[in-house]
Amino acid sequence: MKRYISLLLAALMVWTIAGCGSKAAQADQPDTAGTVQPGVTESDAAGQVQAGTDDTDGAQGSVNGGVYTNEFAGIGCRLDEGWVFYTAEQMAELNGALADGTDNADVKAALADDPSIFDMYAVSTDGLMVMNVVIQNLGLVSGAVVSPQEYAEIASAEVADTLTAYGYKNVTAQTTAADFAGTESCPAVAVTAERDGTALYEQMIYLKTGNYVYCVTLCSFKEDVTAEMANLFYAL
Repeated sequence: MKRYISLLLAALMVWTIAGCGSKAAQADQPDTAGTVQPGVTESDAAGQVQAGTDDTDGAQGSVNGGVYTNEFAGIGCRLDEGWVFYTAEQMAELNGALADGTDNADVKAALADDPSIFDMYAVSTDGLMVMNVVIQNLGLVSGAVVSPQEYAEIASAEVADTLTAYGYKNVTAQTTAADFAGTESCPAVAVTAERDGTALYEQMIYLKTGNYVYCVTLCSFKEDVTAEMANLFYAL
């Protein structure tokens, strides 16, 4: 189980740091998002962007304008004009790329058996911040035995190797706790690293509802504003 979780966490971490400072800078460009404007998302016929797949029906959230809500997880996040939520189309591409974009057969098999999906992905218009929410359906058996604290400990052990492979140096990762969306002392991992003279700060916060684990990842470059990013979330 630990090997399975660590492979998924490594894949998810790579997509987050790739988005911070690169995809983020492009997210509000016409050739990337079309009609998307800062703080606004395209909507489907019901007026909301729906993320995820049928594997997580009932556990996934939605985006309406500049607000993300997930009733099942009990969290919401309101963003101003300095942020852009990914559209439904971009989310679908991101979730598809999560499995298709890796050459690791174990990761592909893990995602096929028990999908992890990005439920929300938002980037700052200056390209220096990204936040996302990932859902993993642990299933009836795994969900009963894997706690958010265990997730945080596994993630903390994976960070150094993953970021080092991605070209980062001076990587530190510490298991900690964070007050988040009205819940005190949520298991979390605080990360610092550096690449090409630019500092990276990341905080991963773990929540669990039923058999689902939610990983809220907050990433910023140059200065640590992850605490301020966490304050953008609230309890429903």
